[in-house]
Amino acid sequence: MARFHPQDRPGGYDPRLVFDLRVDDEGGPVRPGVLVRWRGTTGRLGSELVMLIHGFNNHRAEAEAAYAVFRQRQQSTCRGPAGEALDDWAADVFWPGDAKAPGILDTADALCYPGAVVAARDEVVPRLAAHLRQAAAGVSRLHLVGHSVGARIALELIEQLQRDGGPAIGRVVLMAAAVPTFMLQPGGRLEHATLWAQAVEVLHSRSDRVLQWAFPVGQSATPGHEGFLPEALGRFGRVPATAGGQVTSTEVPGAGHGDYWGWIDQRDGRFIDATAQAANSAAADAVAQFFDRGPAPRGVAKRQIASVEPTPARLVGAPA
Repeated sequence: MARFHPQDRPGGYDPRLVFDLRVDDEGGPVRPGVLVRWRGTTGRLGSELVMLIHGFNNHRAEAEAAYAVFRQRQQSTCRGPAGEALDDWAADVFWPGDAKAPGILDTADALCYPGAVVAARDEVVPRLAAHLRQAAAGVSRLHLVGHSVGARIALELIEQLQRDGGPAIGRVVLMAAAVPTFMLQPGGRLEHATLWAQAVEVLHSRSDRVLQWAFPVGQSATPGHEGFLPEALGRFGRVPATAGGQVTSTEVPGAGHGDYWGWIDQRDGRFIDATAQAANSAAADAVAQFFDRGPAPRGVAKRQIASVEPTPARLVGAPA
C-alpha cells in the first residue's frame, strides 16, 4: 500500500523555483535530466541561489511539507544577498530517495537506504551538477541547505562543481547529516568539500536514534567505500579540524532525525511532542542566524543551542 496520497500535499505550497529529479511521486527512478519548474511559465536565476535538499525516504508530499514549513518560518529572516526574501532566491530540489513497495514493506525504511545513497551519489549529484553548469551560468554563488542524505548530496555536489570550475560556494547548512564522518578526514571522499565553502553550519543531535542505530547498518550495506558501522556527522558533529573552511558545529538538544525543518505544531496531521517542537524551533532559529551573521572564525567552532523550555500542553504523540 503506497504512503503517498495527493491529498497529503500541503496547501499553499507554491515555490518560485523547483529542480525536480523525480519521475514518480513515490519511489521510481531518477529523472534523466533536471526538470525545472518556475511559478508561472519562465523565470530568471539571480547571481546567488540557495538550494533546499530533502533527505531519505521522503515521497513528494513529505518533502513539500518540509519545504513549506521551512519557507514559512524563514521567509522574513533568511535573506538573500540583496535583502531578498527566501522565496525569491531559493530552489526546492526533489529526488527519489524513497521506495514504493507492497504492504508492510513500504514502511521498512532501512531496506531501501543503500539504494537511495547510491542513487544520490551516482545519479542525482551528476545530473544536478550538469544542470547547474549548463543552465545556471548566471549564478555566481551557490548556497545549500541539506537534511539527512540531502546533506550528502550537498557535499558531493560541492566536490563535483568545484572540480569542474562551478560557481563559488557560499553558506552551507547540514542538518542531521547522514554522512560518514570519516569521509571528511584527510584522504576521504569529501575531504575538500568544506574548503570551498564560505561557511558551514553542522546541526547535529546526540538524541538522533536514526543516525545512532539505522545509519551505521544501512551505510555498511551500501555498495562502494561507504565504511563499516561508521559514525554519522549529524549525530556528534565531529568535523575534522583538518577540514578547513569556516565550520560551526552546533548541537540541537533533543532533536530527532526529522526535527530540523522548523515544524511547530503538527506534521502529517498529528501534533508533535514538546521536545520535538522545541528542537525544531531552535534549529530554525540557528539557520536564520547562520545566514544573517558575518564570516565565522577560521577553523571548527563548537557551540550548543540553549535549551528551549517547551509548553507541553495539548501537544500529544510523536510523528513517525
